[in-house]
Amino acid sequence: VSDGRVEIEVEGDRSLIEELIKLLKVGPRAAHVADVKVDWKKPEHQFQSFEIR
Repeated sequence: VSDGRVEIEVEGDRSLIEELIKLLKVGPRAAHVADVKVDWKKPEHQFQSFEIR
């Protein structure tokens, strides 16, 4: 997002997503993570690949 925030959408096993959320809260070594907001939704099974935009 243009204001410095990062937005991700993921689908998959809930336990794996929860592990990802833990990692996102820490962030990479030189990053400052101020907040992580999670919005759980019903899976739509729309993803078949991975891309960074």
